[in-house]
Amino acid sequence: MVFSGKSSGQLNDLFDRIAAGFDETAEKILNKIPVNKRKPVLINAGVTVFLLILVVVISMITKPKEEQVQEPRALSAIPADDLFLPDEPDFMPQYLLEREPAAGWNIDSVRPFWKDPLANRHEFWLNEMTSLIDEMLENVP
Repeated sequence: MVFSGKSSGQLNDLFDRIAAGFDETAEKILNKIPVNKRKPVLINAGVTVFLLILVVVISMITKPKEEQVQEPRALSAIPADDLFLPDEPDFMPQYLLEREPAAGWNIDSVRPFWKDPLANRHEFWLNEMTSLIDEMLENVP
């Protein structure tokens, strides 16, 4: 191969070295094959390469077109509705109240639900908080 331009000499040298490498490799391979068996081995190698190229070309030609691709069939006996949860409804279901809502709260209606946290323990919590605050203040330098 001959190139023109600034680096044509470098490219020619590169291609010459590559060709020389191929020649050396081919000679090494041929020297390993006995002389009386070289012809059948080379013929078999050529036929094998030709068949591989032929198989690749045929597979490319007979490749099905995009519109000819069929949808895969469902192989499962379980319907899709059984595998997935149904969509949630778009509306809120109606709810029933336990009692009629009152207009407001009074002390008698609140009394069953209210539990005083300090009932009979007011002194205990006061002492607990005071000791904690004293301890924190003593630890400050």
